[in-house]
Amino acid sequence: MISRRKFLIFVSSLATLGVAVAPLKVFARSKFIDKRTYSDASGNKYFLNFVSREGALGHAYVSWGIEDRRKRQSIQKSFGYYPVKPGVNNLGSVPGKIVAEDSSKRTVNSLTVQVDKKVYDRTKRATRKWSTRRYNLFARNCVRFVHDVAKKAKLKVPRRSSFRFPDSYIEELMEINRGH
Repeated sequence: MISRRKFLIFVSSLATLGVAVAPLKVFARSKFIDKRTYSDASGNKYFLNFVSREGALGHAYVSWGIEDRRKRQSIQKSFGYYPVKPGVNNLGSVPGKIVAEDSSKRTVNSLTVQVDKKVYDRTKRATRKWSTRRYNLFARNCVRFVHDVAKKAKLKVPRRSSFRFPDSYIEELMEINRGH
């Protein structure tokens, strides 16, 4: 078993050598903002949740949730963007797909946004184009998928320059939408 201190030194050494290593997160962060411009006539509440979770490089995905007042239940469905065949051969452009997420895994950062039904529906429709897109680890990946959904939700989005780790992207998304 490797101690945390030795692990951090090892990670730091790998980063110095130029190896991509995801930043180590100790505490999960979450934030809630309300972007509604009207109340739904049915009394239902609609939410988008932008999430990053742990992993080799990390992962980002979006959850769509409804609090159905009449049925007295909450429904949540989470989706992320992946290469069709995960593996080492995904450094170039490969077929991609939308996959239902297991939202029970430990998250690193989470931004929950209460939205109008129109925004909720618009963001769900926007994901359709991703089912036919090609995946590219450095350009068209899970972070880019989350980025596009956040733009459709009319959130302020971080500038897309180069490769970003999912947790740092969601962290910045939370930060720049502070005043909303």
